[in-house]
Amino acid sequence: MYVPIISLYEVYKKFITIGDNEKANIAVAIMQNAAVIGINPQLAVLAAQLGKQHRLPMADSIIYATAILCNAELYTQDKHFEGLDRVHYFSK
Repeated sequence: MYVPIISLYEVYKKFITIGDNEKANIAVAIMQNAAVIGINPQLAVLAAQLGKQHRLPMADSIIYATAILCNAELYTQDKHFEGLDRVHYFSK
């Protein structure tokens, strides 16, 4: 299992925004059990290309590029990813 570093940011921010620091810390601790993938030049360039091609916001393009480079499947409830290859989209 892989976790893009930007996903740690997004999850942590979501929980602290609603005032749940305990859940924020627990979620990030669990996520760090996976291989946390940082941003490097190859990933940045691919993310930019995918972002342009699929009209994805920056964070989403980094997440999608991470899945592509890691040859992984992406499971999400984020509608931005619906219909993309390697993506398993589940509506909320």
